[in-house]
Amino acid sequence: MRSTASIRTGMRWQSFECLVRRGIGAGALALIGGACRPTYDAGTIAPEARLTAEAASDVLEEALRERCPRLLSQGGRDLGSTDVRVNVDGNGFVTSARLQPGFGDRSLDELYAGVAARMKFDPSAESGGRPYAGLLHMGYACTATTAVATVELR
Repeated sequence: MRSTASIRTGMRWQSFECLVRRGIGAGALALIGGACRPTYDAGTIAPEARLTAEAASDVLEEALRERCPRLLSQGGRDLGSTDVRVNVDGNGFVTSARLQPGFGDRSLDELYAGVAARMKFDPSAESGGRPYAGLLHMGYACTATTAVATVELR
């Protein structure tokens, strides 16, 4: 597991690796930061801070209640979904998460990738305790007063 070089446990880092591969320098990153899907490394999240799919939905819904009015007032979509590619260690803890594709809203992309990176799953008997890649389907629906989030393991 990669270190986050932070004294704060559970600090995630965001990677804009795809911009570097395209030859875009760090100076231009601020101008076009939304051009890349966020990838989150789960860092050193304590086991008790990990989220089940149900708990992840609850966390997302709470955050969406704050974001939905902004999305709706700026002409954003009132619903959306995306797939999230996750790497899971032998204990069932997500070690990294990458949206494929993103929602088109940087705030939502960061929220969903960050929550996915905090998730945990029952260790798969099929994996034999070895790390594996998985796919989540995550979505949202907004109204002016409510928010609903979905998290499905595929």
